Amino acid sequence: MEIYQLKIVLRGFSPMIWRRLLVDADTSLAALHAIFQATMGWEDCHLHRFRIHGKDFGITYQGGMSFADDPHRVQIGQFRLRPGERFLYEYDFADRWLHDVRLEATLPVEPRRFYPVCTAGKQACPPEDCGGVEDYLLQRRALFWAETEDLQVLAEHAERLFDGRSLGLVEGSEEYAALALAVAHTEARERFALGSFDRHRVNLRLQRLQTCTEGKYAVRDPSGVH
Repeated sequence: MEIYQLKIVLRGFSPMIWRRLLVDADTSLAALHAIFQATMGWEDCHLHRFRIHGKDFGITYQGGMSFADDPHRVQIGQFRLRPGERFLYEYDFADRWLHDVRLEATLPVEPRRFYPVCTAGKQACPPEDCGGVEDYLLQRRALFWAETEDLQVLAEHAERLFDGRSLGLVEGSEEYAALALAVAHTEARERFALGSFDRHRVNLRLQRLQTCTEGKYAVRDPSGVH
């Protein structure tokens, strides 16, 4: 059995959002989908497809795309990829998260090592359902442009509380609306800020993917979504 060292890069971001992953060549495409979801940090609530050597592969769901091949029976090693070759993994056909996947090297099995395993990466993925790369970047830019003004509003009201004064806010007033907007922007910034990559947490997710009894990977059914 060979081990594939894959590098996954999410298109459209600088600094790059990427992962380095070791998987065995006998891994099915259905399992590879579950592995990519866990590794990147997606929630597996949308449809997906692989494009390898010009052909599409994926899991057929009611209301989604259909594929000629059973992804549980197609293994990544069957494509005989050479180091340097790439293929595409697309997730969420509405937001269109495109992942370029490159085979960096083929490696021998290390008997005491758990596979699959994530060995490196940078940056967390954007939140689900945020509109794709361009929408995400526009919303993120607008939120952070407003950060200074929001902080001023929050600081003014915090100063009143520290001084023991009442905020005296009347629902529906301009002052109430300004504070509510500043709070909403602050919460949204937490959602839209690219977080750090936690390799330990990713590998815990990968270990939980496989059941002890069947050696199969859990894949959610996102029927009716895109």
